[in-house]
Amino acid sequence: MGQVMVFLSQKNYSPFHNHCIEVEAMAARRALELALETGFDRVILEGDTQILILGIALIHCHTSAT
Repeated sequence: MGQVMVFLSQKNYSPFHNHCIEVEAMAARRALELALETGFDRVILEGDTQILILGIALIHCHTSAT
């Protein structure tokens, strides 16, 4: 089982992001930015929005193949 290496908690009050998938996408993006900032090259993202997680996985598979 892995360890938590970095933790981030952030509040975002934006009237322009009122859909669950948009908020979760912003959180995933910030998590990936933090991983890069702290020198990680392998991360595990977890989320509640299945379509977002599947979309990220699809992009990862597509870019890994090239």
